[in-house]
Amino acid sequence: MQTALALVIIEDQAPIREALSEYLGAQPEFDCVLVARSMEDFLNRLPGVTVPPTLVLSDIGLPGRALRGCR
Repeated sequence: MQTALALVIIEDQAPIREALSEYLGAQPEFDCVLVARSMEDFLNRLPGVTVPPTLVLSDIGLPGRALRGCR
């Protein structure tokens, strides 16, 4: 049996965030360890995550802080 991928979802629009979390969280391949509404929310809450994320699914048009150095 394969271990589920630890997934983080970052999405600012609540209906989309909730739909992704509900759908992907129900799949045996994923374990949603964190669902955040912004990059700032993600960065603030990441230290409290007990399982480090393997995969991050992020909206590319998030308002607010942008990650520097990622291209």
